Amino acid sequence: MFGGLVTLPIERHGAVTSIAIRPIRYVDTEFFRATQWWLNWAFWLGSALSLCVAAILAWRRPESPEVRTLALTLILINIGEISFR
Repeated sequence: MFGGLVTLPIERHGAVTSIAIRPIRYVDTEFFRATQWWLNWAFWLGSALSLCVAAILAWRRPESPEVRTLALTLILINIGEISFR
């Protein structure tokens, strides 16, 4: 699928022309390579802040089952994101 030419017919004002394009994977684009470093930092920063919020919630309201459930949910989401990244 990637790398081969794809010919597309285009109709404009009654005249049909065709263009050939070569699809490339998104991860091979310059935009992806240029922005990947800050997306990686944003992921780790967001994960750390989420874990901090979970810790503060569990520390401030340990008797509340709703808060414990929320803190556990935040922790499990982070474990899942980091494990399957």
